[in-house]
Order: sequence, then structure tokens, then C-alpha cells
Amino acid sequence: GNAYGGSSGDTDKFTADERKQALAGLILPAATPDLSNLIKFTEDALNGLLWADDKQIIHLDCLKYYSDEPKTVIEFGFARKPIQV
Repeated sequence: GNAYGGSSGDTDKFTADERKQALAGLILPAATPDLSNLIKFTEDALNGLLWADDKQIIHLDCLKYYSDEPKTVIEFGFARKPIQV
């Protein structure tokens, strides 16, 4: 399947202990940007590069987390057999 991990670097508002927890994945960001918007932007940006059209995506696992290095991580694979609809 495809895995999208968007990171948010805004940990300045945290105490030192909260920041450590956020970077360890124990506190997750429930703030903007919306995960759904990050996913759609990424899907559209990769049209013609990883897939012909994002309508071909059949599975997503998504997570937004805090990081010192804002980034998007994408893991993808291809279905073994084309699906006929």
C-alpha cells in the first residue's frame, strides 16, 4: 500500500518534556495543515510521475507527526494484478 507521513515542525510552543514526547510520536498534531489536504496535494503532485492518475491509488495509510525536519515520506507499491472495474 501507500504510506504518507507528513510532519509538522512546530514544537516551539511545547515545554521541553512535551517536545520530547511529540518528537517520539507520543503527541500527534491535530492542527493545520489538514492531513487530507496534504494527501490530496501529494497525490496530485505525483500524477504522471508515480502513477498516471491518482484514481489508480487503491490503499492509503496516513499519519501526521511532529519532526525537527518538516518533510513528507511516501512509500508505495504496485498491485500485483490490475483491477478491472
